[in-house]
Amino acid sequence: MDEEYLDYEEDYIEPDSHLPKSDICWECGGFTAFGKVYCINHLDQLEYVRQIKAELIVRAHEEANAHKKFARIDLKGTRATEILDLIAYRGALTLSRISSELDLPRKALKGYLARLEQAGMLSTGTLLTKRKATIRVAMSGKKERKKRKK
Repeated sequence: MDEEYLDYEEDYIEPDSHLPKSDICWECGGFTAFGKVYCINHLDQLEYVRQIKAELIVRAHEEANAHKKFARIDLKGTRATEILDLIAYRGALTLSRISSELDLPRKALKGYLARLEQAGMLSTGTLLTKRKATIRVAMSGKKERKKRKK
Protein backbone atom coordinates (compact mmCIF):
# COMPACT_ATOMS: atom_id res chain seq x y z
CA MET A 1 0.00 0.00 0.00
CA ASP A 2 2.88 2.38 0.72
CA GLU A 3 4.33 1.70 -2.70
CA GLU A 4 1.04 2.68 -4.39
CA TYR A 5 1.04 5.92 -2.42
CA LEU A 6 4.59 6.69 -3.46
CA ASP A 7 3.77 5.98 -7.10
CA TYR A 8 0.89 8.40 -6.86
CA GLU A 9 3.16 11.13 -5.52
CA GLU A 10 5.66 10.57 -8.30
CA ASP A 11 2.94 10.80 -10.95
CA TYR A 12 1.43 13.95 -9.43
CA ILE A 13 1.82 17.04 -11.61
CA GLU A 14 1.80 20.46 -9.96
CA PRO A 15 -0.94 22.71 -11.41
CA ASP A 16 0.15 25.72 -13.46
CA SER A 17 1.08 28.57 -11.17
CA HIS A 18 -0.47 31.23 -13.43
CA LEU A 19 -3.95 29.69 -13.09
CA PRO A 20 -5.99 30.46 -9.97
CA LYS A 21 -6.23 27.58 -7.57
CA SER A 22 -9.70 26.12 -7.38
CA ASP A 23 -11.63 26.70 -4.18
CA ILE A 24 -9.37 29.61 -3.16
CA CYS A 25 -10.67 33.18 -2.95
CA TRP A 26 -8.80 35.65 -5.16
CA GLU A 27 -9.27 38.40 -2.59
CA CYS A 28 -8.32 36.85 0.75
CA GLY A 29 -7.04 33.35 -0.04
CA GLY A 30 -9.87 31.79 1.97
CA PHE A 31 -11.78 28.74 0.89
CA THR A 32 -14.62 28.90 -1.60
CA ALA A 33 -17.15 26.37 -2.78
CA PHE A 34 -17.25 24.56 -6.14
CA GLY A 35 -14.24 26.34 -7.60
CA LYS A 36 -15.67 29.84 -7.28
CA VAL A 37 -13.23 32.74 -7.41
CA TYR A 38 -14.61 34.63 -4.37
CA CYS A 39 -15.56 33.51 -0.87
CA ILE A 40 -18.89 34.50 0.67
CA ASN A 41 -17.30 37.61 2.23
CA HIS A 42 -16.10 38.92 -1.14
CA LEU A 43 -19.00 38.14 -3.49
CA ASP A 44 -19.66 41.88 -3.79
CA GLN A 45 -16.61 42.05 -6.06
CA LEU A 46 -18.67 40.47 -8.86
CA GLU A 47 -20.55 42.96 -11.03
CA TYR A 48 -23.71 40.87 -11.40
CA VAL A 49 -23.94 40.49 -7.61
CA ARG A 50 -23.79 44.29 -7.26
CA GLN A 51 -26.53 44.65 -9.88
CA ILE A 52 -28.79 42.11 -8.17
CA LYS A 53 -28.29 43.76 -4.78
CA ALA A 54 -29.13 47.18 -6.25
CA GLU A 55 -32.27 45.73 -7.87
CA LEU A 56 -33.33 44.11 -4.59
CA ILE A 57 -32.93 47.43 -2.76
CA VAL A 58 -35.10 49.20 -5.35
CA ARG A 59 -37.65 46.38 -5.18
CA ALA A 60 -37.82 46.48 -1.37
CA HIS A 61 -38.27 50.26 -1.42
CA GLU A 62 -40.99 49.97 -4.08
CA GLU A 63 -42.82 47.27 -2.09
CA ALA A 64 -42.65 49.31 1.10
CA ASN A 65 -44.28 52.29 -0.63
CA ALA A 66 -46.61 50.49 -3.07
CA HIS A 67 -49.68 51.04 -0.90
CA LYS A 68 -49.25 54.83 -0.90
CA LYS A 69 -51.52 56.80 -3.19
CA PHE A 70 -48.91 58.36 -5.48
CA ALA A 71 -46.17 55.77 -5.13
CA ARG A 72 -43.93 55.26 -8.14
CA ILE A 73 -44.22 51.69 -9.33
CA ASP A 74 -42.20 50.36 -12.23
CA LEU A 75 -44.76 48.52 -14.34
CA LYS A 76 -41.91 46.70 -16.09
CA GLY A 77 -40.12 45.91 -12.84
CA THR A 78 -39.61 42.44 -11.43
CA ARG A 79 -42.50 42.52 -8.96
CA ALA A 80 -45.09 43.82 -11.44
CA THR A 81 -43.84 41.28 -13.98
CA GLU A 82 -44.21 38.47 -11.43
CA ILE A 83 -47.81 39.49 -10.75
CA LEU A 84 -48.67 39.63 -14.44
CA ASP A 85 -46.89 36.34 -15.20
CA LEU A 86 -48.69 34.55 -12.37
CA ILE A 87 -52.11 35.74 -13.51
CA ALA A 88 -51.33 34.99 -17.16
CA TYR A 89 -50.22 31.46 -16.26
CA ARG A 90 -52.81 30.56 -13.64
CA GLY A 91 -55.79 32.64 -14.78
CA ALA A 92 -57.97 34.75 -12.53
CA LEU A 93 -56.90 34.62 -8.89
CA THR A 94 -57.98 36.12 -5.60
CA LEU A 95 -55.92 38.67 -3.70
CA SER A 96 -55.17 36.09 -1.02
CA ARG A 97 -53.87 33.58 -3.55
CA ILE A 98 -51.63 36.12 -5.30
CA SER A 99 -50.36 37.40 -1.97
CA SER A 100 -49.44 33.94 -0.74
CA GLU A 101 -47.99 32.74 -4.06
CA LEU A 102 -45.68 35.76 -4.37
CA ASP A 103 -45.05 36.27 -0.65
CA LEU A 104 -46.23 39.86 -0.97
CA PRO A 105 -48.21 41.70 1.74
CA ARG A 106 -51.82 42.38 0.73
CA LYS A 107 -51.40 46.08 1.35
CA ALA A 108 -48.54 46.30 -1.16
CA LEU A 109 -50.32 43.96 -3.58
CA LYS A 110 -53.35 46.25 -3.68
CA GLY A 111 -51.06 49.13 -4.63
CA TYR A 112 -49.51 47.15 -7.46
CA LEU A 113 -52.89 45.97 -8.70
CA ALA A 114 -54.29 49.51 -8.70
CA ARG A 115 -51.39 50.76 -10.84
CA LEU A 116 -51.54 47.78 -13.19
CA GLU A 117 -55.30 48.22 -13.57
CA GLN A 118 -54.85 51.95 -14.30
CA ALA A 119 -52.38 51.00 -17.03
CA GLY A 120 -54.96 48.59 -18.50
CA MET A 121 -52.78 45.54 -17.94
CA LEU A 122 -55.27 43.67 -15.77
CA SER A 123 -58.75 44.00 -14.34
CA THR A 124 -60.25 43.36 -10.96
CA GLY A 125 -63.78 42.34 -10.13
CA THR A 126 -65.82 41.35 -7.12
CA LEU A 127 -67.17 37.84 -6.85
CA LEU A 128 -70.15 37.66 -4.50
CA THR A 129 -70.89 34.48 -2.61
CA LYS A 130 -73.23 33.74 0.27
CA ARG A 131 -70.40 34.10 2.78
CA LYS A 132 -68.39 37.04 1.49
CA ALA A 133 -67.31 39.21 -1.39
CA THR A 134 -64.01 38.17 -2.96
CA ILE A 135 -61.90 40.31 -5.24
CA ARG A 136 -60.59 38.43 -8.26
CA VAL A 137 -57.87 39.63 -10.57
CA ALA A 138 -57.63 38.68 -14.26
CA MET A 139 -55.66 39.77 -17.29
CA SER A 140 -57.20 42.73 -19.05
CA GLY A 141 -59.26 41.92 -22.11
CA LYS A 142 -59.93 38.35 -21.07
CA LYS A 143 -63.36 37.71 -19.66
CA GLU A 144 -63.84 34.96 -17.16
CA ARG A 145 -66.26 32.21 -17.92
CA LYS A 146 -69.09 32.23 -15.45
CA LYS A 147 -69.93 28.95 -13.81
CA ARG A 148 -73.41 27.71 -14.48
CA LYS A 149 -75.70 27.09 -11.55
CA LYS A 150 -76.83 23.52 -11.25
